[in-house]
Amino acid sequence: MQNKIPVWTTVVESYRFAFLNFVNNLGATWMPLVAMMAAGYFLTPKYLAATQNAMPLQAVGAGGSGDAAANIALQNNLRTMLETAPYVTAMWVLNFVCIASISVGIVREALQLRSGQAYLQSPVGPPVWRLMANWLLLLVAFFALYIVVLIAIVILAVVAAVVIGVGASQGGATVTASQGSVVGSVWLTIVAVVCLVGLGGAITYVVVRFTFLITPVVVAEERIALFRSWEITRGNFWRLMTIGLGVWLPSFLAGFAYLNVVMGPDWIPPLHFPINPQDMVTWSQHATVLSQRAIESSRRLWFVIYPAGLLFSVVSYGLSNGAMAFCYRAVVATKPGRAPTSV
Repeated sequence: MQNKIPVWTTVVESYRFAFLNFVNNLGATWMPLVAMMAAGYFLTPKYLAATQNAMPLQAVGAGGSGDAAANIALQNNLRTMLETAPYVTAMWVLNFVCIASISVGIVREALQLRSGQAYLQSPVGPPVWRLMANWLLLLVAFFALYIVVLIAIVILAVVAAVVIGVGASQGGATVTASQGSVVGSVWLTIVAVVCLVGLGGAITYVVVRFTFLITPVVVAEERIALFRSWEITRGNFWRLMTIGLGVWLPSFLAGFAYLNVVMGPDWIPPLHFPINPQDMVTWSQHATVLSQRAIESSRRLWFVIYPAGLLFSVVSYGLSNGAMAFCYRAVVATKPGRAPTSV
């Protein structure tokens, strides 16, 4: 029988680890965190400078000058994408490696598997490469699953439309064409809502089961194990969800408040539905202005923003990865400082 994860104990232990073990956690993560901050400091302005040439897309199909303007904007934006691609790629690769390094370092601390001084740990190595490989394999698997689900949804929608249409046509002579159309639309809406809710729940379930314990599995068992997290989290889904909310929700709210202070209360543009193409252009322009404002603030108040960001990141990563490590320790019933020898 699978061990049950103690929810309250795990949440409390995660907070205690994040704050009381802060010094060692900082030692395990300072190099990748500084690398990400330095890359953001130097590469983000270059990326924003390249995006200044982007043009809003005009409506296509009006004919004449409207189509010509849209084509010019499209060609210009394609060139802009090519110009920004090196910066985006560099930032993505660097962040991918650094986040894997941070996760490995924190989990080592939580499971007491670190050897040597915390501040002298190598930010890369076999555990980091294994974790990155596991993440990439999961991305490929999720993408394949997404394609399968998408095909299934299309087939289900077609079958539902045919069945509802046949049912409406056989409903008797008293059912008019317009009434049949209304009935069909109502049933299609109900089916769509039920499918979306079910699909959202299924995706959440699969993602939590497959990903929650990836990092401690890779660190403690020293292997790439795509299905190991799924195996050892059996019967603990709702416990993992509760623990995740307990450690991630406060971090999210704190990050939201931090952005509100750094970027101002207008950092989220006004929302209204339905969203049209002009709204997307407005959002893009708003994001550019906010990014420029953030860069200006970071350069003017670097002695406040970067240390605060570093402290917040260490605590946040300590909470999330500490919770994963303690959940892993609970389900495999290992003693601190010892990885399972045969699992």
